[in-house]
Amino acid sequence: MNVYILEDDLFQRQKLATTVNQIITENKWPLTKVSQTSKPQEILTQISNGSTYNLYLLDIQIKNNSKSGLELAQKIRSQDEMGIIVFVTTHSEFAARTYAYKVSAFDFIDKTWSPAIISDHLTDALNSLYKKTLQRENKAEMFNFQNQNSNFRVPFNDILYFETTSISHKLKLICKDRVISFYASMKSIVDLDDRFVQCHRSYIINLANVTQIDRRKNLVFFSKNQHCLITRRKIKSVLEQLQQL
Repeated sequence: MNVYILEDDLFQRQKLATTVNQIITENKWPLTKVSQTSKPQEILTQISNGSTYNLYLLDIQIKNNSKSGLELAQKIRSQDEMGIIVFVTTHSEFAARTYAYKVSAFDFIDKTWSPAIISDHLTDALNSLYKKTLQRENKAEMFNFQNQNSNFRVPFNDILYFETTSISHKLKLICKDRVISFYASMKSIVDLDDRFVQCHRSYIINLANVTQIDRRKNLVFFSKNQHCLITRRKIKSVLEQLQQL
């Protein structure tokens, strides 16, 4: 569960984030992060890196651009079909305009409403986000990762492999439909599940998603022809472990 707040007024942005965090704490809902910004592009960059179900709280007018929040909502919807979009603004006259952008907004919150009413609407949106997350987790075994630097959850069946990067201890998790960058050691990943096997100094594979091993090219293949390297001396042991699944 992630929450993204777009608001150019610092006081309003922090107030909204505080309310969201209070609601989450009171209901004991899990959450990866609450991100707040005045720059639409920052939200697009974060969600393009891959994430779970998201809630977007968007001010419609940013820095005198009356379409900024609406245009961002369109771009979000093109990348995140399941995300929950809520417009939060003082411009109630823009409410009708949101329908023309066809972004399937969940709600419209007027900043002039009382704190109690705003909190009720935010609670409804967060509750819907939580329910979506539960439904997804009930359908699939989840891989949960948490350390002092990173915290995320993805369906185990989506994981193809992990790979190192040029930055020390920074890894990439390659999934079927996303890439997640995070910090951890290769050993800590291997220790998390028996199906995670280090097949190369730079790669850890998820045995559950291996479709083929090419002995001649030293490659491990997954769905959609995705692949990574495997050390020749590791091929035999990996094949034996695959047979035991």
